[in-house]
Amino acid sequence: TALRSPGKALELIGSLLPPAKKWQVFFARQAKNPAYLKPGDIVTTSIATPDRSLDLGTQRTPVRAATP
Repeated sequence: TALRSPGKALELIGSLLPPAKKWQVFFARQAKNPAYLKPGDIVTTSIATPDRSLDLGTQRTPVRAATP
C-alpha cells in the first residue's frame, strides 16, 4: 500500500496543528511518496478462477495524468 503512517513523533506534532494545516502537510508528504501510481505506469490485472477453468483474460492499462 502506498499510504504511510507518519510515525509516533510526527503524529504527536500533528496533533498540535489545526486540522486544515495537518491535512495540508499530510497531502504534501504523500505526494512525495514514490509508491503511488504516476502517469506512464502500467497496471496489469487479470481475472480467473484458481484452477483457470474460467479465465476472463488480462488487461494492461496505462495510468494517465489527471484532467481538471
